[in-house]
Amino acid sequence: MATSSEQAVGGRPRGPSISIPPIEPSAYPSAVVVVTQAASFPGLHVVRELLSLKAHVRAVVASQDEANDVADAFVGMGQALRILLVPDPWVPGRFDDIIKGSSHLVHFVSPRECSYHGNAELDMLTPAVEGSCSILQSAIRAGGLEWVALVSSVTALGDYRLSPTELNYNDLTRQAAGKVRGAGEAHMLFAACNAMAEQACWQIWETHRLQSDKPDVFGMTSLLPVNICGPEVVPRAMRDDNLKLFHAVQGRYMGGEDRGFWVDVRDVAMAACEALFGDISATNGRRYILSAGQAWLPELGAMIRMEKGIPLPDIDISLASSSLRTSASTLSAAPGSDTHATSSEPATPTDPHTLHNLDVGPSIHDLEVVYGSLDFAVRDTFDQLRGTEWGERLGIVDRRGGNGRNNRSSMPTEGEGRP
Repeated sequence: MATSSEQAVGGRPRGPSISIPPIEPSAYPSAVVVVTQAASFPGLHVVRELLSLKAHVRAVVASQDEANDVADAFVGMGQALRILLVPDPWVPGRFDDIIKGSSHLVHFVSPRECSYHGNAELDMLTPAVEGSCSILQSAIRAGGLEWVALVSSVTALGDYRLSPTELNYNDLTRQAAGKVRGAGEAHMLFAACNAMAEQACWQIWETHRLQSDKPDVFGMTSLLPVNICGPEVVPRAMRDDNLKLFHAVQGRYMGGEDRGFWVDVRDVAMAACEALFGDISATNGRRYILSAGQAWLPELGAMIRMEKGIPLPDIDISLASSSLRTSASTLSAAPGSDTHATSSEPATPTDPHTLHNLDVGPSIHDLEVVYGSLDFAVRDTFDQLRGTEWGERLGIVDRRGGNGRNNRSSMPTEGEGRP
């Protein structure tokens, strides 16, 4: 899918909307897409992108509060959006009626780290592994499904400092993950959940593919995003990886999390839709790393503080002038070329800006992802905080207008096209 020149410049949308314009407007009016964790930060963006493509969406949520969040984000969508409450997704057969009659599925394989409340099995492992198995088995029983896009995490690959590829999985066991104690270790649990749940999905899919006598076995693709940043569909409390950015602006460097790979949430949503509707012959059975590059959290924090007029003692503000590590956003490899791009280049281990290799070439070539600039994504994130409690906590002064990729706008109502 390729964006028209009237809608974007250099593959990046401009104007008030915070999501990417549809590549082929009204191209998928018959698609019925189930989206799990629809109220999550990336989940809401996936729902938004699908609705903008005129697909019908079945948004799966785990609580009434989450259902309200989705409803508030997409007012006036009518029959194009159904919100379905599934509090215990690991129960066998729970998704049978939800999957029946659908054509596509976007499944977030693991709960986010914030879901951990002290019980690793109940809070995360069971929903991730058994929940993923439950929905895949329902898809097999229902029949008629065309494609599944799994949204996992790069943490499923293992230690990024070892430059893992899409062939790798981390070696955390369920027994070890179940012994996680305290929120400080939730990232290990999240990594284990993604790896185990994703592997379970691939095993179910491969077994079904080999045993089925039907030629129309659904295809499957897995996405492995790094830290996800960007604006919310509806401005609200900072959450998930965006919270790291908030802490960076506050001057909290968060130890080993100072450096990391980042990707714009809007690019993740775009990749999910491309996995469903793009060149499926190239993506079937594949895993794709999604990363716009690596950045240093103190550097990002200093940039926002300087632009927003946020005072902070004991900080080297000159860091803000350092260039962000966003090499993937400037890559020029054409789709279909043999050149593989990496989201960074290696540096010396003692350098605070040490970079490591993650191969994002396949996502550029097969999914046609045009990665947005990380500085724009971060600016868009904090531009949303003006006039909010979170913005007041930082003391944001609006010195810089909306120079980012795009800003908030209302969602098109049912039957209304997108610009």
